[in-house]
Amino acid sequence: MSLNRQIPGKPVVPSNRRLPNHVPIGRKAGRMPAPQGNRSVPCRVLIGLTAVNLMVGSPVLAQQRTPDFVNIRKTNLAGIDRNNVEAWVAEQMQQLFAAKDDKAVQTQGLAFLNTVTTHVKDTSATEGFRTGMAGIVADGFIKSYKAAPVDRRPLAAVYLLLTLQQIVEAAQPAQAPQNLVDAFTLALADPTAGARTMGATGLSTLREKFTQPQWTALLPVIQRAAPDEPNEVALDRMYRLLM
Repeated sequence: MSLNRQIPGKPVVPSNRRLPNHVPIGRKAGRMPAPQGNRSVPCRVLIGLTAVNLMVGSPVLAQQRTPDFVNIRKTNLAGIDRNNVEAWVAEQMQQLFAAKDDKAVQTQGLAFLNTVTTHVKDTSATEGFRTGMAGIVADGFIKSYKAAPVDRRPLAAVYLLLTLQQIVEAAQPAQAPQNLVDAFTLALADPTAGARTMGATGLSTLREKFTQPQWTALLPVIQRAAPDEPNEVALDRMYRLLM
């Protein structure tokens, strides 16, 4: 009987093909049993397939769980808690900028906004938690915004900037952290009016907290952007910064 004969449900295996961890079919090696139609897949193959599935076929397993903000907000957001929050924020932003559907962006963006603002505005939240969240979201926005695809949905940036602005209002920093200033300033050059409006609004929230060097650096950026701004709302926010 030819060893090239196809067994129902099994692929044809040429007689001269070498299988992983096996000698060529038809050659004796010790007392290895002859191939059978119901022969199980080698263990190493199963392990390899499982590893591939974990890497590329099971996105749910790779998702970050929402941090335990109820307890974390009572801390100064350090150590493993900070690492978990940073990873979660980064994932949320990447997914928002990668989304191709406005409805999906709206659903996830609103959920992110509500989750973050609920906890930073809670009375049990510490100053360290609020300040930490402001820095994490600002740094995350700058990184993900720069890496976002050019065809990203406009609402993605709007929801993230609105979240950041709400954190600033809750944290009330004594001085404007530079990463917050950079995040809002970055939005002034966005191709969509909504993001430009939120960038100018965020800067207005920090207006009284700017240091002189920060204002000196920001002033020419606003002066260049305002004259060419076609949207009335965004333009109004920019001129308020100049008043």
